[in-house]
Amino acid sequence: LQRMDTLARVIETHLPHWVSLPAHYGLISSSQIGREYMLIEKIDEGISLEDLVQYEERGSARSKTLTDAIHQNFRGLNGWVIESLKLQFQEFKTLLRRYLDTPEAIENGYTYDSLLPDPNYGNILVEKLRTPIGGKHFKMWIIDQ
Repeated sequence: LQRMDTLARVIETHLPHWVSLPAHYGLISSSQIGREYMLIEKIDEGISLEDLVQYEERGSARSKTLTDAIHQNFRGLNGWVIESLKLQFQEFKTLLRRYLDTPEAIENGYTYDSLLPDPNYGNILVEKLRTPIGGKHFKMWIIDQ
C-alpha cells in the first residue's frame, strides 16, 4: 500500500490529469497460499489496454461479457484508436520517467522501477472520456500490482 500511496502522490502532483490511479482500499494477505490481493476502486468495466489491443487483433475479446463491454464503451474502435492509445501509453511512461529522473525524486527515494515495476498494457485500464483532458480522449488508470 505504501508504494501505491507514493505512486498516487507522484501522479497527482506531477502528471497530467489523463493519468490516474484507482483508490486503494486495503490489502488482503493469505499466508496459507502466499498471495496478497489489493482491494481497489472499480473503473468502468475494467477494460485494459491489453484487452483493447487483443480485441482489435482478433475481432473479439476473451469473453462475451468483455466483448459487450468493449462495444458499449468503445464504439468505433479501430486500428487508429489502438495506435493512439499505444502512443498515449508511451507518453505516460516517458512523463513518469522524466519526473523520476529529477533530483527531487531521487532525493525522496523514488525510482521508476520501484514505483512501476511492470508497466504493460495489462496494467492500464482505459476510460473513454466524454470531454478531452489535455487533448487526450482517453484516461489511463494504472492498476499495476
